[in-house]
Amino acid sequence: MKINENLTLFAIGGQAFSTDSYLLAAYLKKRRRAAELGTGCGVCSMLAAARKKFDHITAYELQPELYEAARENIEKNGLSDIITPVCADVRKLTQTEQLDVVFANPPYLRADGKQSPDSAKAIARQELFGGVAEFCACASRLLTDGGTFVCVYRPDRMSELFAALRENRFEPKRVTFVHHNTSRPASIILVESRRGGAPSLTVSRPLILYGEDGQMTEDAQKIYDTCSFKEFLK
Repeated sequence: MKINENLTLFAIGGQAFSTDSYLLAAYLKKRRRAAELGTGCGVCSMLAAARKKFDHITAYELQPELYEAARENIEKNGLSDIITPVCADVRKLTQTEQLDVVFANPPYLRADGKQSPDSAKAIARQELFGGVAEFCACASRLLTDGGTFVCVYRPDRMSELFAALRENRFEPKRVTFVHHNTSRPASIILVESRRGGAPSLTVSRPLILYGEDGQMTEDAQKIYDTCSFKEFLK
């Protein structure tokens, strides 16, 4: 399965990639060392690596089958020199060398909701092994002061996300609401936070993915083509 003209998905481990992965990778700015929490089959880290956003990425994944899928995808796409996959639980993760950036697509459904019969999807989507609070706590442990945590999440749980960020010494710095089209409310939010940062939040103009004709908007197409929000956020 092709991700784009440069990357191919050879294994999915029971979990396919989504729009969230593309947008999260595009929202990342170039720094030196990074980590992804809950990499799944490795798509977001591979997109970031292919665009040379980081010198090195450690891609953490809890589920062994997804970790193996990520490892295979990284290796077969020739990105093993940039991405190191690690099978680990974010709730227990610590690291002595602090990083510049941590990024994640945390589980966005509460653990007490109806679960998918597919265990891989259930773990990825529901807070069965940690949710936004645990992901924020892990990111804080891995980052140096001034380091950046970037995540994609649901707008209806934004208050919980911001509470978890503040509890773990993060200050939200930039937020973008993403809409499928102009007639629908936002379906996801992209949030960039800084560890130990001063209060100051910029809310960008909303990103509309599709026009009335059903075609991708010029803004969305440029983000997909360049894997960057640089022009959009000017």
